[in-house]
Amino acid sequence: MPDDSANQYVLYRIAINIIYSQMCLKSGLSVDDEDVLDVVRNQVNELLDESISTIKIQSNLPEPVNIANIDFDALAAMVAKVVNPKQSDAEKLKNLIERKLQPMVLKNKTRQDLQQKFQELIEEYNLGAYTAEEFFNRLKAFITELEHEDKRTVREGLTEEELAVYDLMIQKAPLTEKERNQVKEIAKELTAKMQDILVIDWRKKQRTKARVKNMIEEVLDSLPESYDEDLWPKTCSEVYMHIFEKYPGKGKSPYAH
Repeated sequence: MPDDSANQYVLYRIAINIIYSQMCLKSGLSVDDEDVLDVVRNQVNELLDESISTIKIQSNLPEPVNIANIDFDALAAMVAKVVNPKQSDAEKLKNLIERKLQPMVLKNKTRQDLQQKFQELIEEYNLGAYTAEEFFNRLKAFITELEHEDKRTVREGLTEEELAVYDLMIQKAPLTEKERNQVKEIAKELTAKMQDILVIDWRKKQRTKARVKNMIEEVLDSLPESYDEDLWPKTCSEVYMHIFEKYPGKGKSPYAH
């Protein structure tokens, strides 16, 4: 998609999705779709990287030297110059957004709603809900949302690393503005203390895993009273899993420069 030759497979795809959902429902088993999508996206990106010298999409969008170095302001300005966008423009913009969105979601789990919205836009377009021009314009509006999220570190006064912890801690807590500021300071403290305790291969030893859990609980013990006996342990667990997933060893993480 969106090549017209793919249309012959749409009915098969819908049927497979229905069968898959029923199998999950009947068996009681589930597959983490986000994990599957991450694997597929990485494979697609690797294929694109290998093939980019032989495949050229004729588009009105200019070729960026390095999409990682282009911020959302520049991307929005680039897109605004496109008049009467074609299918190739929509496809190229989709790929550019995907390249910018992936590292954002990797750094912050709470951004998965943006990933989901992006995937829904693509699914709807592939099923014929929009013309190429409508899809392009919806993607253009989506860039504004991404830009707003991208600049949230500045608004919150936190680094990407601190923001990821902060977002996990506040997602289920009814907090006042004063309490939110208190949680921000706790996120900063936790991130700072974490750097010294995450030794090489810490996830492989029970002793080092226990040290990380204890450190988290000690720091999060300062959370406001809004974190009751149910919410507090859940928050500690969420933060531990975040650290376990994102920090495989000392100096290794999506936030490392």
